[in-house]
Amino acid sequence: MTIFKKIILITITSIFFIGSALAQGHEQSPLKKLDLTPKQLNQISKIRQDSPVHMRSLMSKLHHLKKEFQTMLSSIMTAPQLLKNKFNEVKTLERKIAQVKFDRMLKIRAILTPLQIKKASYLFIQTSSNKKRQHRKYKERSKHE
Repeated sequence: MTIFKKIILITITSIFFIGSALAQGHEQSPLKKLDLTPKQLNQISKIRQDSPVHMRSLMSKLHHLKKEFQTMLSSIMTAPQLLKNKFNEVKTLERKIAQVKFDRMLKIRAILTPLQIKKASYLFIQTSSNKKRQHRKYKERSKHE
């Protein structure tokens, strides 16, 4: 992966992270560190509220498709072509959900200043790295128990 692609990926992920943190109302959210104006907070809230019913519907459908797929996988009677078709259904819906999230991220990104975008990327890297570290510690403790 080129450095440009990595930067784009980090930026996209960090802005998505900001939107998620805002929606969840975390007290220790990186949003507090971005010094968002009340107008920016209001705009981000409106973006997040635009299509929650649609997103919930997509997520519910994805959950249902994954359950069906798991059931089909566990059955020795399921034909390989049926498995492929169900797998493709799941992946298509996952892409659709990712596209909706990406579009929302672009709208949020347009609200932020260049400095806030840069800061959000840095905060995301920190948070992501902390989560990975915590996960490794948990796995280590689990091994020793």
